[in-house]
Amino acid sequence: MTNYEQVFMTTGNNSKSGSSRQFRTGLFDCAKTGNSATCLFALFCPCIVFGHNNSLLHNRSISSNTLYYLLAGFGGCSACLGAKHRTEIRLTRNIVGSEVEDCLIHSFCHPCALTQEHSELTTVKD
Repeated sequence: MTNYEQVFMTTGNNSKSGSSRQFRTGLFDCAKTGNSATCLFALFCPCIVFGHNNSLLHNRSISSNTLYYLLAGFGGCSACLGAKHRTEIRLTRNIVGSEVEDCLIHSFCHPCALTQEHSELTTVKD
């Protein structure tokens, strides 16, 4: 684990059962996990990755989620929308973290966060 990843780790527990875990991949593991294509999409066209991630989480159409992200982007709120989405993923997948952490990660490492979330959502739950 890199020093940068340790900055984004917390010891808090957002689980009622007490069995929280970390994301399956690290924040900066794009190339290591075979997600380089997703990482490139997240870097150059994040609306598509966001739309796909949100469709995996909520069973909605990719096009409506992508449009929602684009509208938020024009208002300068794409990182806020990404942070809200990351919080939903953490809560449904029982992953440690906080809303502040999610906001910071999406504000400064948006493509990496989208890629990590995509990897989490496409991996079969335990």
